[in-house]
Amino acid sequence: MRYKEEPGKYDLCIVGAGPAGIMLALEYARANPARQVLLVEYGQQKQHPTNRLDDSIQLTSKQNHHDPYDCTNKGLGGSSASWGGRCVMYDETDFTQRPILNGGCTWPAGIWNEIQQYSQQTASYFECGRPVFNLNKMQKAAVEPIAENFRPNDIVDDTVIERWSMPTRFGKRYKKEIKSLANLHVMQGYEARNFSAPDTNGNVTYLYVSATNKSHKLVLIKATQFVLAAGAQETTRILLRNTILFRCLGFTPPALGRFYQGHLSGKIASVRFNGDPRKTDYGFLRDTDGTYVRRRFQFSQSFLTANNLLNTAIWLDNPLYYDPKHRSGAMSFM
Repeated sequence: MRYKEEPGKYDLCIVGAGPAGIMLALEYARANPARQVLLVEYGQQKQHPTNRLDDSIQLTSKQNHHDPYDCTNKGLGGSSASWGGRCVMYDETDFTQRPILNGGCTWPAGIWNEIQQYSQQTASYFECGRPVFNLNKMQKAAVEPIAENFRPNDIVDDTVIERWSMPTRFGKRYKKEIKSLANLHVMQGYEARNFSAPDTNGNVTYLYVSATNKSHKLVLIKATQFVLAAGAQETTRILLRNTILFRCLGFTPPALGRFYQGHLSGKIASVRFNGDPRKTDYGFLRDTDGTYVRRRFQFSQSFLTANNLLNTAIWLDNPLYYDPKHRSGAMSFM
């Protein structure tokens, strides 16, 4: 293998150029114009439709999970090249310890208050309009219930809404801004391989990256700080290869590489409201800024806590098109 050293030392090296990596790189570079930032991305400008990393994934149940090429993308912008943005604010319950969590699986309560101050910036990046996720706060006029005779109680239909962003392709959308910053540098076509062992203070000083082309050229990158923003799949892969990073911890976290977080969803029931169907809000609403939003059913925060339940969201979806019970000519035509 050929080896070279990237000239100079960076103040921050970010691995992964998806939405998280791009947002961090832009924000840090703007706020610290005297500091040098490096963004390392596996994909290239003209990305091949297949790649070695995704080809190595084996699905044991293709009925329950999409192919990796349907879920992720390599290259500047990451998965935003395929997926649009359904933007939802966290619930305060997500930061509350409850018996069902068994002492884990949540974040410190202080983070809930901390993230509120960044909601406007985040909504701007994802182009989802105003960072308003409560239907009652979105409109000045009184909000009608989702269906006639529906009365919020343990189940509510207005406290959490989904904002649907434009199909924001982060690579194309922010390419010019990335290029405009003299202190922000991008390396495309390189895979993060091996980190240096942390010193006694936990500091990591360098990272080897490997070219994804046939040369497999190794490059040494020195930086004061490193951030892994390669997505759950590839960040896990990097950490499994670099368990030495946990040396100061004294052990490798037993959950690393053993669990997987994804969307668990499905159609679970047919709903018939006790009221005029013409007064049922089946579809999307539009905010004053032009953004589309969708309401959904959730248990109230007090009900979740009192009954020791995990957070769950339910929304109205199209009926099964092949079931004539929907009595819709358009659905039958499909």
